[in-house]
Amino acid sequence: MISASLTTIMPNNSEIIASPLSSFNNFIVKISDEVNEIFYPDSENNYMLNNNQIIFEDFSMTIFNFIKIYYENSEILFKFTCGLNDEKMDIVEHYIENKQELIAIFKKYLFIISEVAQNYDDDISQKYVKTIFDKVRKISGDSEMFLLPYKNKINHLFDANDETLRKLYHKFSYGVVFTNNKTKVNYKLLRVLSSDLDESKSIENIRFLEKETIKSGTISMCSLNQFLIKLYYYGEI
Repeated sequence: MISASLTTIMPNNSEIIASPLSSFNNFIVKISDEVNEIFYPDSENNYMLNNNQIIFEDFSMTIFNFIKIYYENSEILFKFTCGLNDEKMDIVEHYIENKQELIAIFKKYLFIISEVAQNYDDDISQKYVKTIFDKVRKISGDSEMFLLPYKNKINHLFDANDETLRKLYHKFSYGVVFTNNKTKVNYKLLRVLSSDLDESKSIENIRFLEKETIKSGTISMCSLNQFLIKLYYYGEI
């Protein structure tokens, strides 16, 4: 479940590895600003976000703790979750007057959360990716290999009681080799077979029996951060 109410804005710096959820939080702030502008056009600050009057949870958005806008069965629906007194009726009337604008804002939110949630691996920490980013930038001449945690993504898909599948699952792992050429970075994605493939150990101490290049290419140094984000969080290039 992905949800947000209060958020933190990450600085806009090309050398900072921002996780998809950090980028998502930035977008949530922008979305809540647009909703706040509808109900509090003269407010200098985001009153709704600062006072938890707007909450995002999975594929829904709740404003003022009683108007829920949500996506279900390919439709955008609305629900009032409590009785309406005079104060709440005033909010509802203002909501009805601006209904189409709110729907447009909610559609933008749906698009972004669909992108963030798809294939996202929440086992990967921002610190872990940032460490790899720093190491690759410091590589001088030689190549360096890093393991890829793709096996975590498929662990739940096979029957651990099936001996054949269990052996295949544990037989192979995946890695990426980077070579730093100052302004460019060469990479190779590998499928590896090891006699002692323990991911808790230092990769320098792992003896590989086989290495198979799955894909190779070159990226610019300024594209390295986005490359690592897609590779480690989503398993994409």
